[in-house]
Amino acid sequence: MGDTSSGTLLQGLLRAIAPNQPRSLLPRVALDPPTFLLPHDRSILLGRDPGCHVAVDAEAYPIVSRHHALLEPLREFGTILGWRAIDRQSANGTLINGKPIRVWDLHSGDRLQLGQDGPEFLYTCVSGDSPTQIEKPQPRTPPQG
Repeated sequence: MGDTSSGTLLQGLLRAIAPNQPRSLLPRVALDPPTFLLPHDRSILLGRDPGCHVAVDAEAYPIVSRHHALLEPLREFGTILGWRAIDRQSANGTLINGKPIRVWDLHSGDRLQLGQDGPEFLYTCVSGDSPTQIEKPQPRTPPQG
């Protein structure tokens, strides 16, 4: 997830991987491709429904469920530790680093994909207040299950 030993605030970024150009209700960071700041105070819904916090193009990605996956903040004693990805029983599954998951605690560098041929996002953990202070990605592979 992230190192909180220094006492710095952790931020989560979700970056769309081309050609994915989602519409989002989340704050956007001035980076290209589209990159969204994950809020600490609520869960984030990803899917093709226009009401999702991060909504993908339904015509471009028909395999994505209306409410495909959820990202929820992980806290301990009021401190944000990172984010968890949860598949919402989608028809085509949610993958982390190419492997199907039901629930996964995200680590900086993890690639989240909505279905085998669906849109991809890169999760990055940011220390401090500046989204330019990005930790070096260290993706992991989910266990076979």
